[in-house]
Amino acid sequence: MRRDQQDSAPAWPSAGRAAKRGLAACAAAVLALSAVSCSAGSDSGAIILKFAHDSPPTSPYQAAAETFKEQVEQGTNGRVEVKIFPSAQLGEEDVVINGLQSGAVDATIVNVPSLEPTVKELQLFFMPFLFQNEDQALRVTEGPVGERMEQAISQKVGAETLGWGSIGEAVLANTVRAVSSPADMHGLKIRTSTSSIATDTYKALGALPTQLAFGEVYQGLQSGIVDGLDSGSVDLVDMKFYQVLNHVTLLRQFVRLAPVLVSQNALDKVSAEDQQIIRDAGKAAAEAELAEDKSQSEEALKTLPDNGVQVTELTDEQRQVFIDAVAPVYDQYAEAVGGRDLIEQVRQTS
Repeated sequence: MRRDQQDSAPAWPSAGRAAKRGLAACAAAVLALSAVSCSAGSDSGAIILKFAHDSPPTSPYQAAAETFKEQVEQGTNGRVEVKIFPSAQLGEEDVVINGLQSGAVDATIVNVPSLEPTVKELQLFFMPFLFQNEDQALRVTEGPVGERMEQAISQKVGAETLGWGSIGEAVLANTVRAVSSPADMHGLKIRTSTSSIATDTYKALGALPTQLAFGEVYQGLQSGIVDGLDSGSVDLVDMKFYQVLNHVTLLRQFVRLAPVLVSQNALDKVSAEDQQIIRDAGKAAAEAELAEDKSQSEEALKTLPDNGVQVTELTDEQRQVFIDAVAPVYDQYAEAVGGRDLIEQVRQTS
């Protein structure tokens, strides 16, 4: 989810941040080695599966992990046990993805952008305003396009996709002014990911895309290094960005899908019967994550106005102006993400 875990704005200087990151990396490495050493089984003879994710124990990702654990352990009568490693204990999402391949991690839920460097096909899901909303995006994952992505994940990561979660529809937050048209975005310094599609999307909308580590965004908003960011509503509350933001537009420019994955290595450890139990548990885990994210998103959208943040909802006509403005992004990237026919297939999914 790319949420740096903090209760308030980071107070330590840059040298302290570097030291802290170094210690975190060492801790993750030690935990990963420890996890590998115990992966064969427990003292009871049970096979142990490691479910790792990068978010706190209060997050929707944790709801997925706990549901997975409960259903696997109950369904297998204890033949398989699940150990949960939240809060990036086994590393950030890119490290966890590598862990699926190496055996350091058995299962995870992970944000699609973290998979894209390995699974280029997933760039399709980065295209701006591709989906009508989260529900439609999830219906896409249930059809032939979703199957295409799952096959690519299987081939390139060595993991089976058990279900699709989401960390919600993106919003545009900023410190300067209410945004209801691309003209309102002119000159705003918007923190984006390093994705070239994201960068070119904000250029097309008249903004100045700026890369900044997520853990530095709070201070960046305070200091004016950035004026705003592309985020989920839950992150705005979890990271206390509402303390330094004034405006949020429910733009829905992206839907951040998050598949629940289990490695083929992990499935190979268990019987065919227990493999099916694991698959069913993964589907239930994705459903639990979606329900928790929806609940937290609704609560976040109540919290923001209570803390003085102006929330702007767009009409269909206003949102269409944004969609029209990013047409050059489709001209530039359509072939790279699978072609116009594939894009249209996604758009026509009802």
